[in-house]
Amino acid sequence: MRLGLHQARDRSKRIWYLSNAVMEISLRNLPNDGLPVHGVISLGLLNARMNEARANDVEFVEAPRIEVTVRPELGGAELVGRVYSRYQQPCARCLEFVSESVEVPIRVTLKPKTLAEPRHKETHMQEFVDDSGIIYFEGSTVNIEDFVQEILIVALPSLGPAHPGCKGLQYRPAAQSADTPHSLGELLKKAGVK
Repeated sequence: MRLGLHQARDRSKRIWYLSNAVMEISLRNLPNDGLPVHGVISLGLLNARMNEARANDVEFVEAPRIEVTVRPELGGAELVGRVYSRYQQPCARCLEFVSESVEVPIRVTLKPKTLAEPRHKETHMQEFVDDSGIIYFEGSTVNIEDFVQEILIVALPSLGPAHPGCKGLQYRPAAQSADTPHSLGELLKKAGVK
């Protein structure tokens, strides 16, 4: 299901605001100095994508905000700016949930699909990113939401951040009897290794 694009233009600042329905940018008639674009990405869709992985324990708690400038360049455009949000994840030491902010710079080239390598022209996707950081698109608009979701997810640490004052999990050794070996030598001797 494709939702419609909703834009409101602030004429005094020449900034386009995109709703969280679709993160779609029109590349028609871009001013030479670039077009600032501010928007919000759907928090529900981003968390749904996070939950595609098994045993996911990371959750975004603030809708990601994007601030970019789209500048025309030969054969396409350049998208430069940042995306930022907040997420919660278990602490890597004590497993208590910690809320942290994440900010990721964005710098990507947008080009029409007709300029893609022949192997990429066969794809039926509306937009796709190749390995060199170029988003190829069809038509005069490009939807960057999947790309922005991906760079946010990849920017998260694999182990949660430790919070201030974290003492970690408290280790309590099991009670040992007198015949329990206390060193490697004693353990080997008990096992019969000479």
